[in-house]
Parts: sequence; C-alpha cells; structure tokens
Amino acid sequence: MTHKEDYKKLLLSFIWTLTLADHMGDVLDDIDSVLGRLGINIQWDDADDLRTKLTEMGIGSLYGDD
Repeated sequence: MTHKEDYKKLLLSFIWTLTLADHMGDVLDDIDSVLGRLGINIQWDDADDLRTKLTEMGIGSLYGDD
C-alpha cells in the first residue's frame, strides 16, 4: 500500500469494520489486520502492549496524549 488514497480507503474501511465489533477482542483483531496490511509486523499480546509499542514508534492517540 503506497498511495495516499489507498491509506484513506483502508482507514475508512477500518472505521466501517469497527461498527461491527461486539467487544474489544474484535477490535484488537481488526487492528492486527490493518497493521499487517500496512506492512507493520510487530508482536503484541494485549492493548497495553500494543500502545507501548506504538508509543515507541512515535505514535500517539488522535487526541495528542501518549
């Protein structure tokens, strides 16, 4: 995935898919799928671990908090 519109489509598809989630496990599975499609292969065990690894990559929340 290299084109800006591809990223936009992936993000919007991810948002749409999240509307189907029944619980946090579904959300975490969807996150893992998106990371894979972006070519980001990190190993994580739970949401806290994922947050830590993303923070180490310089990624914060949409609201600017770490």
